[in-house]
Amino acid sequence: MEITDDFREKVNKAARSVAGQSQYDWEDVAQDMWVWFMENPAQYNNYVNQEDPFKELKKVAKQEVHKANNAFMYYSGNYTYTPPEVRGLLGEYLLEPELEAVSEHTDLVEGLLLLKGHNQNQFNRIIDKWVHGIEGNTGRTTEAVERLTLFMNQVNQAARYSYVGVGSRQALTNAQSIARKDGAL
Repeated sequence: MEITDDFREKVNKAARSVAGQSQYDWEDVAQDMWVWFMENPAQYNNYVNQEDPFKELKKVAKQEVHKANNAFMYYSGNYTYTPPEVRGLLGEYLLEPELEAVSEHTDLVEGLLLLKGHNQNQFNRIIDKWVHGIEGNTGRTTEAVERLTLFMNQVNQAARYSYVGVGSRQALTNAQSIARKDGAL
């Protein structure tokens, strides 16, 4: 894969164009684009041979910014599960949780426990489909997955606000601290 100065400038131009409309630095966008090209050498060769690949390069840049936004939302705790994602998690993590997805697995298990307490029939539909492989009424299964998604998002949001760790302790004034020490508060 030979990189010409001309093509490098075209990538940088596309990255600048897209980064100007996002929260990311154009150099980060360009770097993510180069990683994508390394993973997709056939596409790289296709774009290098085009006379004006600016439109296609902008699509690649937008795709990389979108992936970065999704990663930021997920790791900042502002992520919201969707029913298709919950279906994927049910198939992937219900029986065999992977260590790298501990938070997803926790949200899934706690969401299932909430669902079981709220509606045993919906819980049974999910267990029948994803554990026992028994397909029931698809409409009812869809309702169960939607309810589970709601509960998983509640669990995820509650975890965000119940954090106990560095920076989570309430700041006290000296007077409040002394009063607490003396048992007045």
